[in-house]
Amino acid sequence: MGARHPDRPAQYIVAVECDGAAYHSALWARERDRLRQDVLESLGWRFHRIWSTDWFHRRDHEIRRLAEALLEAKEAASDGIAVRGANAVGILQAVMKDDAPTSPIEIGHLELIAPAYTRAELSVRASVEPHEAPQGQLGDLIIKIVDIEGPIHVDEVSRRIAAAFGKSRTGGRIVDATVRALQAVQRRSDNRLRRLGQFVLNDAQLATPPVRDRRSENGAVLKAEYLPPMEIAAAATRIRAESGPMPPEEMTRAMARLLGFQRVGPDLSEAILAVVMEGKCDREPAA
Repeated sequence: MGARHPDRPAQYIVAVECDGAAYHSALWARERDRLRQDVLESLGWRFHRIWSTDWFHRRDHEIRRLAEALLEAKEAASDGIAVRGANAVGILQAVMKDDAPTSPIEIGHLELIAPAYTRAELSVRASVEPHEAPQGQLGDLIIKIVDIEGPIHVDEVSRRIAAAFGKSRTGGRIVDATVRALQAVQRRSDNRLRRLGQFVLNDAQLATPPVRDRRSENGAVLKAEYLPPMEIAAAATRIRAESGPMPPEEMTRAMARLLGFQRVGPDLSEAILAVVMEGKCDREPAA
């Protein structure tokens, strides 16, 4: 049995084996158990074994012994000694014989789930080109786009504005008009939009950056350069809270899956790893 960390449901802290003396004395059982234990211990697992005879005849003693083992494992995990089981199932299946009397134990990280990415699909009735529209109209449109889709890259805001006016392409004049309208919005007394680098978000998104699943999206949203650093940081914070510390490469793969990317290319890996290595996931975004 794999015991999970009480505060990090996706992190296992100890493996508990419950065997009878006759079972464990068999040659194939000893070999199988030794191999399984070696594999799991190489991944950082702690082992605790309970014999059936002891459980039947000295149950109170075994319960206390198990409680102490769990407490020690929890304290070790809190000190940063991570237990990683994400790939253990495949490893165990590879090393066990196909004709083994019983199947290997099933372990691994829980699958974290993020809400689906919501795209701002707006439309306006206008007889003018987007760059000719009143600045106030563009500003109101930007606020709606950011409320739905922020944090969002400025280029993507321009694309949403172009689409709202029925345009399939975004030219330089639309981009310039978007930037000017955004600057005008930020000068308003009731402004609640913030711009961090090339990304725009509102005050609520600044306080709690969203983590979104992009597996159903296409286009520029899936490009690494349009992935908000504050969202990457929020994903890292969530994964660490659930699974504890892990190597940067493993963290990168876990974050990519949480954000809905089917594969981790070099650009995406670089963008995610840059945030992980800089430790931004441990800090609040700066205004």
